[in-house]
Amino acid sequence: MAGLRDLLLARVLALLLVAFAATASSAQAQRPDDPIEAALHLWTSEADSAREVLDKAAASDDALTTMRQRLEGYREEARALVAATAPRIAQIERELAALGPPPAEGVAEDEALAAERQALNDRLAAASSVRARAAAFEGRFSSQIEEVNLTLRDRLVSRVMQRGRTPLDPRLWIEATADAVEIGRRIGAETSASFADAAVRARAIETGPIALLALVLGLGLLIVARRRVIAWVEKVAADPASTREKRIGAGAVATLARLALPVSALYLIVFAVALSGLLGETLETLLTGAGYGFGAVIATYAFSSAYFAPDAPNLRVAALDDRQARIARNAAMTLSIALAIGLTLVRALDQLRVDPELLIAANLALVLTSSAAMLRLRHVYAPQAAEAETRTEEAEGEAESERTLAQQLRWLIRLALLLVALATPLLSLAGYLAASNRLGAAAIYSLGILGLCALLFSIVESISESASERLDPPWRKVARLAPLIAGFILTLGAAPLFAMAWGARWDDVAFALRSAMSGFDVGGFRISPVEIAAFLGVFGLGWLLTGAVQRVLRVSVLPQLDMEQGARTAITSGVGYVGVIAAFFIAVSSAGADLSNLAIVAGALSVGIGFGLQTVVSNFVSGVILLIERPINVGDWIMVNGQHGTVRKINVRSTEIQLFDRSDYIVPNADLISQPVTNFTRRNTVGRLILQVGVAYSADVRKVEAILRDVAAANMMVLRRPPPQILFRKFGADSLEFELRVFLRDVGNTLSVETDLHFRITERFRAEGIEIPFGQRDIWLRNPEALAGALRAAPAGEDPEVAKPEVAAGPVRRRRVFGAGEADADGDGDPT
Repeated sequence: MAGLRDLLLARVLALLLVAFAATASSAQAQRPDDPIEAALHLWTSEADSAREVLDKAAASDDALTTMRQRLEGYREEARALVAATAPRIAQIERELAALGPPPAEGVAEDEALAAERQALNDRLAAASSVRARAAAFEGRFSSQIEEVNLTLRDRLVSRVMQRGRTPLDPRLWIEATADAVEIGRRIGAETSASFADAAVRARAIETGPIALLALVLGLGLLIVARRRVIAWVEKVAADPASTREKRIGAGAVATLARLALPVSALYLIVFAVALSGLLGETLETLLTGAGYGFGAVIATYAFSSAYFAPDAPNLRVAALDDRQARIARNAAMTLSIALAIGLTLVRALDQLRVDPELLIAANLALVLTSSAAMLRLRHVYAPQAAEAETRTEEAEGEAESERTLAQQLRWLIRLALLLVALATPLLSLAGYLAASNRLGAAAIYSLGILGLCALLFSIVESISESASERLDPPWRKVARLAPLIAGFILTLGAAPLFAMAWGARWDDVAFALRSAMSGFDVGGFRISPVEIAAFLGVFGLGWLLTGAVQRVLRVSVLPQLDMEQGARTAITSGVGYVGVIAAFFIAVSSAGADLSNLAIVAGALSVGIGFGLQTVVSNFVSGVILLIERPINVGDWIMVNGQHGTVRKINVRSTEIQLFDRSDYIVPNADLISQPVTNFTRRNTVGRLILQVGVAYSADVRKVEAILRDVAAANMMVLRRPPPQILFRKFGADSLEFELRVFLRDVGNTLSVETDLHFRITERFRAEGIEIPFGQRDIWLRNPEALAGALRAAPAGEDPEVAKPEVAAGPVRRRRVFGAGEADADGDGDPT
C-alpha cells in the first residue's frame, strides 16, 4: 500500500510540475520557488546522500532497505515527469510545424510571427531540458537501487556462508550441556522466586479466575469442540449418499476445526500461563516462543490432514493408499515440529542471551530428524506410486520423455528432497550453521507452500467438475476453465512466498513487485503489467460490445428490414470486423502506446506480407469482396470444384460449405473469386429439372405425352407457370427419346422430385402397356462342337483352359435399347 501511495503521489506531483511548466516562461522557470527546480534540487541532494551512504558501506540492512524505498519513490517521480513532459513537447513541435519552416538567411520575417516562433522555441528548450534532466535522474536512481540490491545480496550470502564451530568437536557438546543445565537452573530459580514473592502471589490470585477461565476455555476448544466437529465430518465422509459438494464442505470444516480450534486453545493456554506471572521470565520466554512456533505445527496438521486424510479416504485429495497417506502426514508433522523447535530455540536463545553452542548441538539433532522425514516423504512418492496415480494401462508403454507435467514436478520434488536431506546434515557438521538452517527451513516452507497450493487447486477442480455437470453448456465451459485460472492465480500468489522462503524479505518482494508493475522498456515501448491489463481489458470490453451490437442487429434490427439473409450476414460480419479493429486500436492507445509507431511496424510487416503472407492477404481481400458483392450468401446451394453443398459460413480467410453427405468442405475465398462457381439459389430457389425417357417404337407417342404431362401436373413441387414441357427429342437406335422439363418451387428438392416422377412414370407406363426398352445382346460362337470335344479330351486334373483349342468368335449381333435418361453419344447404338 505504501508503494502504491508513493506511486500515485509521484504521478500527481509530476502532473502539477508539467502544468506549471506549460504556463510558465523560460525566465520564470529559473526562479528559486519553481516546483520543478525544487524537485530537481531535492533529487540531487538525495542522490548525493545515497552515494555517500553506499561509498561508506556502514549502513545496516534496515537502513539500506529504507533508503531503497525512498530512492524508488524518487525514481517513479522522475519517470512520471518524463512521461508527462512528452505530450507537451509534441504539442510545441506541432505548433512550430504549423508556423512553417524558418525563413532563409537574409530573408525578413513578420515580427509577430518571429516572436511567436521564438517563444515556442524557448518553451521547447525548457521542456526538453526538464525532460532530459528527469531522465538522467531516473537512470541515476535506478543504478543506485541496483547497487543497494547488490549490497544486500552480498551481505546475505556472507552471513549464510559464515563458518562457525562444528558439532564434531566434543567440547561443543560439553558446553551445550552446560548451557542447558544453566537454563534449567535459571528456570527453577525464577519460578521459586516468583512463588516466594508476595506481590507476585497476590497478582496471581487476583488474575487467577481469568487465567483459569482462559485455560478451561482453551482445553474445551481443544478437546470437546474439536472432537464433535471431527466426528460430524467423519460421519459425512462415511455416508455413501453424501454428494461431492457436501464432502468438500465437510473437508473445509474439518480443516478449519483442526486449525482454528487448536490455535485458539494454544494461545488461550499461553495467555493463562503468562497472566499468572508465576513461571518466571525464562520459562515464559520459552513458552511464548513455543506458542509462535507450534502455531505452524497446528496449521501443518490441519492442512496435511485435509490433503492426505489418512483416516477418511473419501475426503482424501492425494492419490495415495491409507498407509502412504499416514506416512506422508507423519512426515509432514515431523518436519513442522522440527521447524517449530528450531524457531523457538532461535527466538528464545536470542532473547535469553545464551551462547550459540546449545543451538549448534540442537540444530544437528533437528537437521537429522528433518532429513529422515524428507527421505520418508520422498519414498512415498516413489516412481511406482506416481505412475499408478496418473498412468493408464495404455500409457504404461510410453517413453520417459512423454511424462506428464505432474510426473515431472514430482520427480523434481523427489530430487530436491534427496539433495536437501543430504546437504543439511553435511553443512551442519561442517560448521555452516546459518546455511544449514536456511536450506532446511526454506525446503520445509516450500513443501508447505506446494501442499497448500495443491490442496486449494484440488478443491477448485472438484467444485468445477461438480458444477460443470449441472450447468448449461455456455457456463459449463467457464466452469471447466476455473482450474486453469485457479492454477494461474495460485502460481502468481505462490511466487512471492517461495521468494520469502528462500531468503528474500518482504521489503525485497515488495520492491520486486513495484519494479514489475512499473514495467520495462523494449525498443522504445514501455511494457508493464498495468498497461497489458489495460490493453486486455479495453480490447475485451470492445469485443463484448461488438458482439452485443452484432446480436442486436441480427435479432432485432435487420429482421425488421426487407433484406436478404445474405445481406444481413454481410452487414453483421462487417460490423464485427470494424468493431474488433476499432477495439484493437483503442486498446493500444489506452495502454499508452503511440499509434504513430504502428506505421513503422506496418511498414516492416508489409515486406513479409508481400513475400510470405500474400496468400493470406489474397484470401482476406477476397472475403471482403464476397461480403460486399455477395455473389454467394449463407444458405446458398453452390457447386465449386465439382462439389455440391450449402454455404454455412463466410469467414475472413475461407468459406465453409456443408456437402450433402454432411461433411464440411473448406474453400479459400480466393478460389471463389477467381474460379467459376455455380450458385443454384442466388436469386431464388426456383430451378429446372430435366428427365429423359425412352419408350419402344411400338408405343403411342401421344399417350406418352399425355402421361408425362399428367405425372408432372400431379406433383406439388412442380410449378404451373411456366408449364411443364414434353419434348420428343429424336428417334434413337432402339427407342423413341422424350424429355420432361419442369420448374420446381425449391431446387433443393430436386432429388426427391426426380425420384417421385420416376416412380409415377414407371407405374403409369406399366398400367398403359407402354414398354421401356432395355439393351439386349446375342452372342454367337463359332464351332461349338470343337470346343466340346476339346473339353472331353482334356486329361484328368489338367486345366481345360490350357487344353482347349483356339476358338474364334463368330459375328456378334448387338441390340441395345436405351432406358430413360440415357443417350447414344456416338450413334453406334451403345452409350459407351
